[in-house]
Amino acid sequence: MVQYVLIFGVAGVFFAALYQGATDDVGDRIASHGDRLDLYKAQAAEHLKLVEITDTEPATADLVNTGIRDVRIRHLYVDGVKDDTYSVRDKDGPVDELRIGSLVRITSALDGGTVSIVTESGRVFRFGQ
Repeated sequence: MVQYVLIFGVAGVFFAALYQGATDDVGDRIASHGDRLDLYKAQAAEHLKLVEITDTEPATADLVNTGIRDVRIRHLYVDGVKDDTYSVRDKDGPVDELRIGSLVRITSALDGGTVSIVTESGRVFRFGQ
């Protein structure tokens, strides 16, 4: 009799741990899908329109944020080369983000014809040749 109680007890603990692990995994998957959906929504709300690009030194790109949310730039590349010293200015001076409807000029220390912008949400915009 004691053997059966012991076997059922061990089996119960095993199945309880299995059940807990399965529910944790499902909860984690739901959370990661929710996070991914939030990221896709953020990326869909971002839209930058090129007004003008110059490939003279320094390279500049004039952009308008035509999306439905402000955009922060994470990285900027000119002809595939990362530029950590670029500047972003609007009519009032330097800015940290591209506000909805604002016209900004991005100036790079590098010269080239293609500007790639990676936003905080990870969306990539490419402008130029």
